[in-house]
Amino acid sequence: MRDDEVGAGVFVGPPEARRLVGLVSGQLLLETADGNREFVTVLGPDDLWRVVLAHKSAPEPERAVYREDLL
Repeated sequence: MRDDEVGAGVFVGPPEARRLVGLVSGQLLLETADGNREFVTVLGPDDLWRVVLAHKSAPEPERAVYREDLL
């Protein structure tokens, strides 16, 4: 998996009725007795709300200034 694939949409259903079920979040490598296995990890509906609430590049909100003479 390439780094630019993180955040890609994961869809199910036929092409004319696809539904978004998650976003690619990373990669998981498991080392077992049978050899290494590689998986793609996905954030599903239970975690997608965090993407909207915690955007990392969002600017800090401006702080309100409260003054006694304006109340």
